[in-house]
Amino acid sequence: AALQRRLYHLTFASESAFAGFDDLHQGFLLVDAQARPVFVNRAGRALLDARDGLRLEAGVLTAPNADDRRDLCALIASCALEGNIAPGGEVLLRRQSGRLPLHALVTPIRQQTVIAATPGTIAQRPAAIVLVSDPETEIRSRIEALRERFGFTPAEAAFALEIVKGDGRQATADRLGITLGTARSHLSNIFDKTGTRRQAELVRLLF
Repeated sequence: AALQRRLYHLTFASESAFAGFDDLHQGFLLVDAQARPVFVNRAGRALLDARDGLRLEAGVLTAPNADDRRDLCALIASCALEGNIAPGGEVLLRRQSGRLPLHALVTPIRQQTVIAATPGTIAQRPAAIVLVSDPETEIRSRIEALRERFGFTPAEAAFALEIVKGDGRQATADRLGITLGTARSHLSNIFDKTGTRRQAELVRLLF
């Protein structure tokens, strides 16, 4: 909800304002009421090129799964309806590859927002921002951050991300496909590297 409010109050005063969105790890797509892109950042273009969960068909943003496609289009269209008290929302976009689904946050743009688009799209009236996150990319980023900060091995970093879910070593081991003995070894190493002694203390540190 906080992210939606922040996106809603963005103001694009000039074309150069779009340059910063290429640094985002999430796909940032500015679309009109018919789900036609007005602007797509670098991460968004990569997601569209992959055509796995999100793609363009006849210039319209869509999804391969029929239910996801309907929900995405409905959320975007709701952002263009005047007087709609609950425009936008969230939708999971399932991927044909079997990978974790993409997460899309759709939020409206204020009518008074000033937007300068490229000459080819200036006739389009942007209605919504679609912010698309790839959970697998975020997981990899978190693993790398843990490795850099604490010196974890890749396996220890992956274990640390799972243990914070709080359902114990056995459940964590089951999700990762490792034995309970390996889980104990990872946890012991993680305690040593973080200077913690209890799982609750470790979880607080990792959060």
